[in-house]
Amino acid sequence: MLQWIFIAVNSAVERHGVPRGLIGQFWSKRLVRFTAGGSLNLLNRLCWAFLFELAGLPIWLNYGLVHMITLVFGYTYHTLVTFGQKISLGSFRRFVLSVIVLRVVDYGIVVAANLVELIRARIYSLPGIGSFMGDNLFYISIFTVSIIMFVIRYTVFRKITFAQVPEQDATEKWIQDIRHTLEDN
Repeated sequence: MLQWIFIAVNSAVERHGVPRGLIGQFWSKRLVRFTAGGSLNLLNRLCWAFLFELAGLPIWLNYGLVHMITLVFGYTYHTLVTFGQKISLGSFRRFVLSVIVLRVVDYGIVVAANLVELIRARIYSLPGIGSFMGDNLFYISIFTVSIIMFVIRYTVFRKITFAQVPEQDATEKWIQDIRHTLEDN
């Protein structure tokens, strides 16, 4: 079933092509496309987090569901638009592996920042904007962590996830890079 969805999306992208003219020149820069996707994903996260908060979901479930929804959007966007590759089960597997590591870090920072009352108390004590920031700490932390993770995510996607190597080799290279990083520390 998933493979048929991938085929349908790939054929739709092939039919419409890329923008032309000045917009096409600007859009041809991979970092611009990646930034646009990251911005859409951030907006997507904030909207879903707000809706789930209105539904009364606890923060750990709220942000966990947000990550699952944005995983599918992020894979589709970055595969087709940012890196101009075909959707496949192999690239989806590599994407999920790299995103899991990045999302665990992202999730941990956002949830931890919102659960630590000491941080919240210090923020409320800031003159002028403390009340606003304290009341909106959840959204501010999502925004701040998203900016930091943007740089890390682009590097991982460019160097590992969407590297122009055969599928099996890219996954093995990714695992070896993690092992070397862990051994160096």
